[in-house]
Amino acid sequence: MDFEECFALFARMLSVRLTHDRIAPFCDRLRIPSPIAPEMGTKERRLRESLCRVEPSQRLDVARRLLDEVSFADQAQRRRVEDFVWSHDPCIEMPLRSRREIAEEFFFEPEWLDVDEFESLLRRLWCVDDESEGIFASGPSDLLRTIRRHVFRNREDWSGDYFFKKLGAYEGTSHRFVRFLEAIVSPVVCPNMLGQDTYVRRFNSVLEEWGGKLVEVDQDGGYPVFKLLDLGRVSRKPVRLLVFATKKKPHFRFRRVADIDLEVVSSSSDVLHYDRAIPASGLSWRDLQFWWSEETSAPLDQAKASLYRRLQDSIPKTSPPQMEFFRQFFKVFGDSVPSLPALLPEVWLHWDSRQQEHRRDEDLKYHRMDFLMLMPGFARVVLEVDGQQHYSGGGGAVSVGKYAAHMRADRDLRLDGYEVYRFGAKELWGDSAKVVEVFFRRLFEKHGVSP
Repeated sequence: MDFEECFALFARMLSVRLTHDRIAPFCDRLRIPSPIAPEMGTKERRLRESLCRVEPSQRLDVARRLLDEVSFADQAQRRRVEDFVWSHDPCIEMPLRSRREIAEEFFFEPEWLDVDEFESLLRRLWCVDDESEGIFASGPSDLLRTIRRHVFRNREDWSGDYFFKKLGAYEGTSHRFVRFLEAIVSPVVCPNMLGQDTYVRRFNSVLEEWGGKLVEVDQDGGYPVFKLLDLGRVSRKPVRLLVFATKKKPHFRFRRVADIDLEVVSSSSDVLHYDRAIPASGLSWRDLQFWWSEETSAPLDQAKASLYRRLQDSIPKTSPPQMEFFRQFFKVFGDSVPSLPALLPEVWLHWDSRQQEHRRDEDLKYHRMDFLMLMPGFARVVLEVDGQQHYSGGGGAVSVGKYAAHMRADRDLRLDGYEVYRFGAKELWGDSAKVVEVFFRRLFEKHGVSP
């Protein structure tokens, strides 16, 4: 499948649901190009023609929105479209052996799992309904009746392996299988803390051997929400302390040492401290705007402008290439910026209260980074704009030792779970807009972000 075939299916489904006069408002709401006039074609042709004019960079985002809107009578067809759309998202690979081992860890416990929600999950992700029954079915399919009897009521009848095999879980894509695991341990399907904890521990005993882990990323009604993360690509832990837009070294103090309760004492005029939990979806510019609006008690429109100025003001005046990099990010992505990961300047990743002469070789050098982005899945991306000071010593002469120290710092960051990307200052004196756009579009594609 490709986007042309995908959009053709959407157009066919929508033409049954929408009247001619509702097509234009629908396209406007989903940010799809305006359709041709009704007298110029059928409903399906109007919808298909509009979808064909979606910019290539916007196709995936539009397909995701349509997937939330369109009802498919043919569930096998819907699964094809889902698999195509989901295939563009980052996902840990789930080979057959890992699935079998996870199946052996699964058992149905009615005291933990909401039976109706679990059945709804099976219908949503797997082929448990007879296609012949379709929308006119008066009751459950033969397979669903069999599952009720051998899994829900007589739990000893089927092993986890046989249950997964009957579902088709061994043949589905990795994206579908991962969604299945995340849903099993979700508060909706498993509204029981003991059940969530047991399933997560059992599944993780297998997943960690394959480089993945179900990690708590949020809360829903007091219950933890888990996401399966690829531990080879991202940090294992969410960011707990975010100090950025710094004009000088921040001052911290422990209010309660036993609770690791750390307070940023520095004034907000010198240091910004984001004190909210970072979700698994990352930290967006919109998140930052709402936070700043509350911090400053300013209307959102005013907060947007003042936050931009505050961040820009933290960038050293001695680094014009860094400033150019920051400005071009906003110029290139324009109205899309609020939904994108925030580009945080002057971020402290290390901090030591003692001076370098006391620490000597153990001193944490290069503690402040030019930019940090917190991407989906707790991925941390460090961006550095290298001017002459990164590789030269006094008098402007090239310093091999200084260059080596920066390379060592990069290695340490990567081993700590950061992605590190460096830009030469000279790159940004040419066509800086193109350099910035090409890089960020590839970066966002890698992390499943749609500009």
